[in-house]
Amino acid sequence: MKNGFSLIELMIAISILAIVVAVGVPSFTTTIQNNRLASQTNGFIGAINYARSEAIKLGQNSVTVCESTTGTSCSSGNNWETGYVIFRDTDSDGSLDTGEQVLRVGEPLSGGNTLTTSGLASSSAITFDFRGMIASQGSFTFCDDRGAQEAKAIVLNISGQARIATDDEATPDGIVNIERDPNDANATIGQNASC
Repeated sequence: MKNGFSLIELMIAISILAIVVAVGVPSFTTTIQNNRLASQTNGFIGAINYARSEAIKLGQNSVTVCESTTGTSCSSGNNWETGYVIFRDTDSDGSLDTGEQVLRVGEPLSGGNTLTTSGLASSSAITFDFRGMIASQGSFTFCDDRGAQEAKAIVLNISGQARIATDDEATPDGIVNIERDPNDANATIGQNASC
């Protein structure tokens, strides 16, 4: 009786392992990317909904969500992937001033993902009034290194309500589908995802 493996048996086992890894790793990478985008989108829509509910609950002052690299002040631009801060905006100016209460701080996005705005009154801040409304409708778009065809968006209407949108057509075209076309039940109205 012989112990161990022959060289041929070892080479066959290594070949089978290499094939399994070559097939499994790309699929696993896609799963990780999909889960990361879903997690980031869900976390941010939760933050938006929290800011809106706080504005309604306070009933007098507005609540602002702004992009932030420090967590203690607002940044300018359209780089929401660096983080954000939610605060009680007592003077409704869209910037975090001394004495204004910070309600929540969001961490930067991981995985090199980006988060940009489109259509909102300001590209660096969104302010909810005491009714939970915002100045203009728009969207936030999350992208990873796969580009616009895998993007996810959070769409905000003028009443401040948020929902998630994706490029859900049979053949992805990089256009995040915002809403159903009222003239055609099978068509959508969309906007290009800028990744």
